[in-house]
Amino acid sequence: MRPGAVVTAAMWADGERFTANEPWADVYDHSLWVLRTYVLPPEDALCEWWAGMGFSDAIRWAPWSLFERQVASTAPTIPIEPREWDALVEVAGGPARASRAEFMLADVGISLEPYVSSPETERGPVSDSTT
Repeated sequence: MRPGAVVTAAMWADGERFTANEPWADVYDHSLWVLRTYVLPPEDALCEWWAGMGFSDAIRWAPWSLFERQVASTAPTIPIEPREWDALVEVAGGPARASRAEFMLADVGISLEPYVSSPETERGPVSDSTT
């Protein structure tokens, strides 16, 4: 089997409603459950994602800050801010581990520069403020 994504039409729009060739329970069991976080309002989806990650709620503001700035920006890439980097380091357990997120975040238009250039340099403790 070759690696990669497989796309199928599990459901589709039929006027004002969705329809499928299989019973809805089967559609859900086969793949529709994946869409749950993608069809929620962004704030709810982020909360669901965060709860599933098992990280401290004290630093939930950091991914939300990144999300809001990315959505509001017209630039293809936004730089991570110092406080966001501090939160990423705290969650990851150190700067070297945090820098491993560079590839994943680059895919969604978030740059870890200049922090990832010097992963051995730790910043101060993360504030739990949401501003």
